[in-house]
Amino acid sequence: MGAPVVGDLVWARIKGFPWWPGQVFDESNEFVTKKARAAKKPGCALVAFFGDGTFGWFSSGDIRPFEENYKEFSKASNKKQ
Repeated sequence: MGAPVVGDLVWARIKGFPWWPGQVFDESNEFVTKKARAAKKPGCALVAFFGDGTFGWFSSGDIRPFEENYKEFSKASNKKQ
């Protein structure tokens, strides 16, 4: 995957958690929280997670294209941790 762009549907991962679906956002979007803006990491993409409304900044190593990885990651996302 090249660098993610605003609007991309992606899977992102926080250490210790399964891959989770989300969408790449522009930090100037009105729905992005002040807390998310304050946590900005240079060179990282801002992802809004589906289901809980949280945001995170991710390097390209922790983001995967949604459609290409749906079969694999959707199974892991449904398992209880």
